[in-house]
Amino acid sequence: MIQNSLLADISDFILRSNFNRSLLFEENLKNCRHEDGYYGMPIIGGSQIMFYRKDLFEKREIIKDFKKNFQLSLRPPKTWTEFNGISRFFTREYNPQSLTAFGTTFAGITDEELAPEILIRLWAYGGALWDSYNRPCLNTPQNAKAFESILETLHYTENAPFETSINHTVDDFCNGKTAMLITYTEYAAKISQSIHNNIIGHVGYELIPGKRPASIGWNLGLNPTSPHADLAYRYFNWLCQKDTSFYITILDGQSTAIAPYHSQELLKLYPWLAITEKSFHYTQRRNGPLKKNALIIPQNQIEQILCNVLSNILIDNLSIADALTGNQDEMKRLFAAYGYPRPFCK
Repeated sequence: MIQNSLLADISDFILRSNFNRSLLFEENLKNCRHEDGYYGMPIIGGSQIMFYRKDLFEKREIIKDFKKNFQLSLRPPKTWTEFNGISRFFTREYNPQSLTAFGTTFAGITDEELAPEILIRLWAYGGALWDSYNRPCLNTPQNAKAFESILETLHYTENAPFETSINHTVDDFCNGKTAMLITYTEYAAKISQSIHNNIIGHVGYELIPGKRPASIGWNLGLNPTSPHADLAYRYFNWLCQKDTSFYITILDGQSTAIAPYHSQELLKLYPWLAITEKSFHYTQRRNGPLKKNALIIPQNQIEQILCNVLSNILIDNLSIADALTGNQDEMKRLFAAYGYPRPFCK
């Protein structure tokens, strides 16, 4: 949209007017930035966090059984290896005593939902889709390791990712079918309320394994031909006011402004806010590579190739190595079509 002049550059408002940018999380503002300019105002900003059945993790018999099986103390997982081990423990097929049918879920009914599930594991294992020279590097040992972890996770889910929506994963957790859930903070209020209504336990909140969540949110842009820019700027300022941000948090369970995250009253009502704020410091942006005098590669085309890797493995029965190799070639062609003709990784 910026490349085609469909969004106004509002950098003067953000940087040089009476707008107080310190009221907002810098991580959310970055999602409105392209090169040195700002082209929007964040209205919803969040991250991925891990929800888990805290009552199960604190149950004495379960702790004892886990210790017996793994010689480790049961706690929220810090790594994807731990996540898979705990997911297995809470999957009834592998542990008949499990109080949940499955350890976790994995959303992927659309590329938009599947790509972040893959990316958070790629980033945690040190993988990437392109290198510092903007050359595609999909076929790497780090990425292969991430896909191995994904295939392990899928043993502890009910359905294939291509059949599972985010709403489905949230519902399964809320209904007590799964022990852990990786999803976006925008669902936190629904999850907390549902667990309470279903009286199946209580929820814990933690950073996702690997501490590499995707930065997510919604932004408002300004039409560059609008005669009402001054009114839009007044609205942007209103959105950032303390009272407004409190109301938005009460309605939606989150805000792009900092103030609600430091309110003791709101933290009692919405305990996930503390984890969300901490998670902001680790978020990774999903934007594509940037190079002067080159077209911007649509993110959905990059992520489609990434998702094809998993599809090739699960549906076409390709090995991880073959799926990465084939889609590496696809990524090369995509980058070249948008003006990235530099030598590519092998």
